[in-house]
Order: sequence, then structure tokens, then C-alpha cells
Amino acid sequence: LHIVANAAIDYAATGSLDLYDRLLRTIPSFEHRILHIAPWVKITKIKIPDVPIWNHTTGAPYSIQDVTAALDHSTAFSDVRVTNKAAWAKAPASFRPTTLSAVSFSIEDPDGAISNRLQHTALYLLGKKCRFEKWKPKPPPANT
Repeated sequence: LHIVANAAIDYAATGSLDLYDRLLRTIPSFEHRILHIAPWVKITKIKIPDVPIWNHTTGAPYSIQDVTAALDHSTAFSDVRVTNKAAWAKAPASFRPTTLSAVSFSIEDPDGAISNRLQHTALYLLGKKCRFEKWKPKPPPANT
């Protein structure tokens, strides 16, 4: 796995297949493990905070598939290529009728333009006005 990662990084950085050719000569079965070689694409993690969880019509929580379907029908999201499926930030077991949760997913965003556009676009999702934000990971706890 480390060798494959280095081959991909070498190709992405140099546009050269030199490392790939060397690996083929060194590890004969290596060629069977590479599906295709392509330059790396920048992936951006996005979240939508405060997504309604509860479907008051059915009296049950929305599924993540409901959220994905709603995003797929949004004009703001029509040209976005999702690379990591949407996921709730809260555990579904904790869902209550008044609960809101963030939804996170990853998108292909080569130059940052898509995530910047999404952050300035109104989104109506499951009957509520929502917004897109870039994901900000929590900092590690301070050592005390």
C-alpha cells in the first residue's frame, strides 16, 4: 500500500511514470494492482450544519438517503461531484423531533471554487434554509 501511494504521489508531482516503470520491473505482480493512473484531485470536506433530522409527516427521522436525495435535486448542488457519501454528525439513535445535526461529505474541488460558491449559496433542504460550510476539524486536545 505504501509503495502504491508513493507511485501515485510521484506521478502526481512529476507527471512521470518513471517510478511506476521501476515498480513493474521490481514487483512483477504490481501491474495487476493498479487500475489506472491519474493526477491527484483536490478533495474538500464540506458540512451542512443544522439539518432537520425529524420528518414530522411520517413521525420518524430522515435517513441519510433522504438527505442525499434532497441534495441531488438541489440546483446549487447539480454540478458537484461527491467523493465521500453524506454522513450524519450525530448518532441516529440520539435523534429526537427537535434535533438538528450536521451532515458532512467530501467533494472534488480542484481549485476551491466549488466550495467557495457553495458557501455563498442558499440551500433549502428538507424544508429548512441551510448553508454549506467547509469542514473544520477539531483541534487535538492540549496536553496538560
